[in-house]
Amino acid sequence: MKKLLSLVAIALLATPSLSKAGVQDRLYDFTDAYYLQNGINPTAIDGRRQPGPLAATDTPNFPFQRNVRALLTLPNYDASGNEFFFTVLGGFSINGFTGNAAGQRARQIADSFIEYVSRGKAPIRWGSAPLRQSVMLDMRNGYFSNDPLGLWTHVWVSYTSAALNTADGQKTLNDIAGKTGRDLDGTPIIANASDLDNLFKKGYVTNARGR
Repeated sequence: MKKLLSLVAIALLATPSLSKAGVQDRLYDFTDAYYLQNGINPTAIDGRRQPGPLAATDTPNFPFQRNVRALLTLPNYDASGNEFFFTVLGGFSINGFTGNAAGQRARQIADSFIEYVSRGKAPIRWGSAPLRQSVMLDMRNGYFSNDPLGLWTHVWVSYTSAALNTADGQKTLNDIAGKTGRDLDGTPIIANASDLDNLFKKGYVTNARGR
């Protein structure tokens, strides 16, 4: 079953050091109280980071952080094609929102931050197989200032038959590949929102929210 939403923390390598941590320091899990304050039931988080292979016990930088620091980071693109690194702190369904004003606000925030997961020629389920390419995280709505928990809604992106089997579709894909390169299945890497929007308008990709 696909998770509708995830807790994704963006890690900017430009952060000088942990001693100078700011709003960009999001590699620590949050406290239960902070999750509840921001509209998420912590008991509903699936795969919440615990000390082990993917996380370590460490001293947090802020009182709203738990003493669990993620060790795994993955590459991603933003809407402009810039490269960042992120970590996943957990996932949950719509039942994870609290039934109050904070939960309603959290749902609005999650709907404003989209994680585009590209599936290419063959369906790939999140967590069960390697992704076709790095995900795209659309941070244009003010991720660091407006998304305190790092909430994201999954949108699955797949190429259509028109993209793969028509002359104009192939030309469009080749034009993108000339800018961004290709992944291992031969399809172009979608590295910015402009290319993604163009593909969608032409009917060359479909997108569907995870559920």
